[in-house]
Amino acid sequence: LALMWVIFIYALGLGFWHSTWKTTFVVGGGTTLLLTLLYKVMSGMRIYRCMIAAAFMVMSAVHIQQSHGMVEMHFGIFVFLAFLVYYRDWMPVVIGAAVIAVHHVFFFLLQLHVDMGIWVVRGDSAAYGWKIIALHAAYVVVESAVLIMLAVASRRQSDLGDELRLST
Repeated sequence: LALMWVIFIYALGLGFWHSTWKTTFVVGGGTTLLLTLLYKVMSGMRIYRCMIAAAFMVMSAVHIQQSHGMVEMHFGIFVFLAFLVYYRDWMPVVIGAAVIAVHHVFFFLLQLHVDMGIWVVRGDSAAYGWKIIALHAAYVVVESAVLIMLAVASRRQSDLGDELRLST
């Protein structure tokens, strides 16, 4: 949750970039506030960990939108997915990867076909955009596979440690 607030503060900074205050406060602030309100009730539950994963990807999408699809802003996706290993649970990684995949496909279609100021990637052509999205997707799949293995191994080690501690 603390990281969510840091990510939101970063979004506030990006709000100055293109005057994206509506996106910053409605999407970014709303997401952060919702997770803050649910913390007391759901903290420690798997569903909350999955909500954090989805929220990390929503905030990545906010940053991408704020920067008008700047490719470097997509790096946040990979960073935030990596943080999810902390939970020692493979499910948040899968949820995060799925949320950002759906975002990229759906919002890129909106970028191409609806004049709403939606940004996913920069570029002059749909073919270029789909290539970038496919490239990013390949990296997300590989990173997610590695993170899932790390999360599962970390959970096993933690469970083994708990067993050893209880047996002594």
